[in-house]
Amino acid sequence: MSGAKETVEEAVLAAISSTVTKRKGLDPERVARVRRSFDEQGIGISDWARRNGFKVKLVHEVLSGRRTCTRGQSHNIAILLDLKDGALPDIDQRLGGTPSRRNADHG
Repeated sequence: MSGAKETVEEAVLAAISSTVTKRKGLDPERVARVRRSFDEQGIGISDWARRNGFKVKLVHEVLSGRRTCTRGQSHNIAILLDLKDGALPDIDQRLGGTPSRRNADHG
């Protein structure tokens, strides 16, 4: 019974995610793939966010489709998670944060 409940919950979450991400231009298939990858690797979204220097809430907003991901941190998150094609402005931003924040943290 528990397995059936989880399947229904997953289907509902997928439907909601699909509807929301279509409005913001993210491919729901890519979002689902990222979520599956996190589950398979045993990585929490919050853990990934912290390790990559992003605010947890912002990563959740990107994955739920509440952000357009056209610029700034949400754009960087979408690129790093392979939710959209594109490039990051510089190598420091591949690690999250802004270059000035990175430089201040490291010296």
